[in-house]
Amino acid sequence: RIIENTGQQKVIVSTNIAETSLTIPNITAVIDSGLVRQSAYDPQRQINTLYTKSISQSSAEQRSGRAGRTSAGRCLRLWSKSEQSRKPEHFEPEILRCDPSELLLQCLAQGFNDLSDLELIDAPDDIEQAWDLLSNLGFTNEHRGLSTAGVHASKMPCSPRLAALLYYGTQADQMDKACTYAALISEAPII
Repeated sequence: RIIENTGQQKVIVSTNIAETSLTIPNITAVIDSGLVRQSAYDPQRQINTLYTKSISQSSAEQRSGRAGRTSAGRCLRLWSKSEQSRKPEHFEPEILRCDPSELLLQCLAQGFNDLSDLELIDAPDDIEQAWDLLSNLGFTNEHRGLSTAGVHASKMPCSPRLAALLYYGTQADQMDKACTYAALISEAPII
């Protein structure tokens, strides 16, 4: 319904969708909170997690461009100009912020056993640690291919550590406990 051209005026309260190239007709104003939910590695829990943080300058510019794509528009930023100048110009790429074991698991599932074949613009530094983790979790075999457990884990939309909890918990007929623990671990601490 949002994309449908109804002729009515629309306002986006900015989220990451306002940073895409999607053009929504009749948007004339963007109210930008200046916040983003961004994935990064949490060393305490040893998984990737979503954090709410301040956006970068380039993200702010991208969001403001959503207003006025098809007609005149404006963007209301909920921070000062001086705060804008103190924001980082760009964010570090996700591939460098996150645990590479999740990327490696997905690449193996797609048949890429050698990540150098991908010719990545930004490559994670600790890929050998990712190999070690997948091996320790029982997700790879002696030929650095996926084991049966690894194939199942690659189909789970979570980190390899959580996938191991879910897979092995299910194998031990403890799926309810495994799901509960995975849900608790995957959320940032309340305190």
